Amino acid sequence: MKKWLAVTALLIVLAPSVVPAQETAREDLPPPVSTIKVSEASRQHWKILSWGIWFDVPRSVNRTNVDGLKLGLPISSGRVRVHGLELSAFCSATDQVNGMQLAPVNLCKQMGGFQMALVNVAGTRSFAFQLGLVNTTGSGSQIGLVNVSDRAGFQFGLLNFNSDGFLPFFPIINF
Repeated sequence: MKKWLAVTALLIVLAPSVVPAQETAREDLPPPVSTIKVSEASRQHWKILSWGIWFDVPRSVNRTNVDGLKLGLPISSGRVRVHGLELSAFCSATDQVNGMQLAPVNLCKQMGGFQMALVNVAGTRSFAFQLGLVNTTGSGSQIGLVNVSDRAGFQFGLLNFNSDGFLPFFPIINF
């Protein structure tokens, strides 16, 4: 009985010194994995080849980034990124493209590269070289019948509209 009382007394005396050691050890641990922020681009899937048949069809065109070739049979679209070539029989309409878009109609919210079509439309945050009948972009160079830009470097066409250019409107050449 005396041994039991001695062990209990020893545990009561040593217990307060053990608890703080456990708390400091927990503070040294890294945060749980679930609190680490992962960028949106790293969560999305990337493929070398993708295809679409209509706007948002198949559904994978809105989830899969492309680092290579994206085909539109006849339409290619999506709220993703393309690094490479987007080629369509009728319309290429992916949100972000770094590379080339080739189709009768090209639509892009953010373009960095080359567009060739009858109608090229790139968003205001784009820098593109456009070759077509009608071209609109935020900045870049344009060759076509009608060219519209906020900050075009060079425009060659019948009608050239450039709000930051030599003149806001000038036929044949504007810069």
